[in-house]
Amino acid sequence: ILQKLDIDFKRPGTGIRPDEIKYILGRKVNKDIDEDELIKWGDLV
Repeated sequence: ILQKLDIDFKRPGTGIRPDEIKYILGRKVNKDIDEDELIKWGDLV
């Protein structure tokens, strides 16, 4: 389950935008995500 401490936004970025954090907090992921790996919408359950 994603929490605010699990997420870091970096630039330039092509993934989920910082203003969309409210849509991903508390959601589960469908795979292990490495540190510094881009989270994509398809990774979320």
